[in-house]
Amino acid sequence: RDRDVTGVQTCALPIYHQVLEKLLLILQDISDAKSGQRDFIITGQESFLQSCQNSLFEVDQSVRDIREMILKGDASQKDNLEKLNYLLVKEIDFF
Repeated sequence: RDRDVTGVQTCALPIYHQVLEKLLLILQDISDAKSGQRDFIITGQESFLQSCQNSLFEVDQSVRDIREMILKGDASQKDNLEKLNYLLVKEIDFF
C-alpha cells in the first residue's frame, strides 16, 4: 500500500521524507480510530467499531513500513522508532 499525504509518489522521495509521510498517516489513522471509537460508543453501530479497527491496522502497517525503511536506511534512528512504538502503544491502550 502506497498511500501518501502530499500526492507525491512515495518511491521518488528520500527515506526521511517517506518516514515523515508515514508519520503523518499514523497521526491521521489515530485520529480516525478515535473518531470511530467515539461514534461506536455513541451509536452502538458495529460499522464504527470496524472503522476503528481498520485505522489501528493501518497504524500497525505504517509502523512496520517505517521500521523497514529505517533498517534499510538510517539505523541510527532505531531508538526513535522504539520511542514512537512505545508512545503509540500508550495511546492505543486507551482504546
